[in-house]
Amino acid sequence: MVPSLPLYYVQRPALLDELAGLVVDPATAGWPVALVGMGGVGKTVLAAALTELPEVRRRFPDGVAWVAVGRRSLPQAQAELAIQLDSQPLGTDVEANRLQLARQLDGVACCRPHSPERGWGCPPIRRLY
Repeated sequence: MVPSLPLYYVQRPALLDELAGLVVDPATAGWPVALVGMGGVGKTVLAAALTELPEVRRRFPDGVAWVAVGRRSLPQAQAELAIQLDSQPLGTDVEANRLQLARQLDGVACCRPHSPERGWGCPPIRRLY
């Protein structure tokens, strides 16, 4: 589930518009986008705000899959995604899990924010600060 915006959310329209452009532009839609920065600068809040934009909701009508990886193992994060997708249970084999999730997500228009430094294997297409 996407985290709620904080009570005293400070809007960053230029940054949010740039991020939204990368996510909804047909030339870059479907490419991984990574928010990179030290802890506490607002990466998660920015990603949560992105999911609320009407243009993002229109671009991804099948929804948003939100998995907080943190200090959990990759199989645990994959299992959380499987639960959100109402998928069958996953094991501990990362590659087998990846293949099962890829099959399930094939053709699905959903926004999948991720953390490349946690082993998802997707490089950022551009760093936003």
